[in-house]
Amino acid sequence: MGAIKSLAGVYMMLVGAAVGIHFIATQFYDPALTDEAHIIWRIMDPLMVAAVAMAFATATCCKLQVGSGQGQPVTRDYLEAQIGFYVSGVMLVALLWNWIGFEFVEPRNDDGLVWIIIDSTVPFLLGTAGYRLLRNANN
Repeated sequence: MGAIKSLAGVYMMLVGAAVGIHFIATQFYDPALTDEAHIIWRIMDPLMVAAVAMAFATATCCKLQVGSGQGQPVTRDYLEAQIGFYVSGVMLVALLWNWIGFEFVEPRNDDGLVWIIIDSTVPFLLGTAGYRLLRNANN
């Protein structure tokens, strides 16, 4: 199980880094998203969906392990589990909605502002979720 956690953690961190780097780099080589950047985003979007779904699954497991918190003091682990669960859940829903509207709906109904929020948040979400999996892979 530790090898699977490690592999998933590395995958999430790599996807997060790729999204962050490409998000900034597009401003230099294709700011209008008309040519190469558009093609690369079409490749990266399914990878992002898979990675964010993995982060949500991981956060769900952490949330269930920590417990409800009723009658117990609020701890750092409890707060991390709650924040990770809700942020990854919201990010997964927003990413799926925008990606489906971009890729599968005619006429397109994705929103550029939502893409900016997703592409600037996903690297941090996947980086922390991947790091947490790597840290806990030996447990």
